[in-house]
Amino acid sequence: VLASARSGARFARVAVESTIPYARHLEEQVLPNTGRITAAAKGLLD
Repeated sequence: VLASARSGARFARVAVESTIPYARHLEEQVLPNTGRITAAAKGLLD
């Protein structure tokens, strides 16, 4: 939505672009979590 609106707002992807694996340990690696969200937000501030 932001990209199509050309708002100029910066954004970051914290989820995967493909399907989520079924195995629990793989799910935990691809689902957004506090650490990934925080790192993405800090990256946008730099």
